[in-house]
Amino acid sequence: MAIAHVQVDTWRTAYKGIVPDNFLDRMSYEGAQRNWQWLIDPVSAAAVYVAEDDSRVVGFAAGGVEKGKDPYKAQLYAIYVLEEFQRKGIGLKLTLPIVQDMKSSGLTSMTAWVLEESPSKQFFEEIGGARTGSKEKIIGSKSLQEVCYVWKNLGALVERLGRGQGSAS
Repeated sequence: MAIAHVQVDTWRTAYKGIVPDNFLDRMSYEGAQRNWQWLIDPVSAAAVYVAEDDSRVVGFAAGGVEKGKDPYKAQLYAIYVLEEFQRKGIGLKLTLPIVQDMKSSGLTSMTAWVLEESPSKQFFEEIGGARTGSKEKIIGSKSLQEVCYVWKNLGALVERLGRGQGSAS
């Protein structure tokens, strides 16, 4: 449920004016909990990490085997940090163990899909994601574009993230 709270609250702040208001208003913690339940199922083999502040979950990241048809084998499924905790290095700290897990599993490259209009898109660019394409995504009644970012060398990304820096490819 803590992950669900982070995801819903992050969407409501980050996507205000991007995603239709009626969609954001209809989001529920219970619905998000059902959507994310697969992450903590041992069968999914997803890696999930959370960031806490005084025992309160303020962010989470999840990744694992790529779920689509991209030629890359790993995918950063999600990374969400509550607005008041953004720009404090939490995203880097959450992404690092995900990438380390994927690299340790023998995966060498990774993708992440991000809404084109997302204010967090800059994070993926700062850590060296190369934009490789886009696709349409319908959210509520609105057609939006999702951008695919790729990292072809997880070893280099681990090094950069470990130093707390962006600009890895």
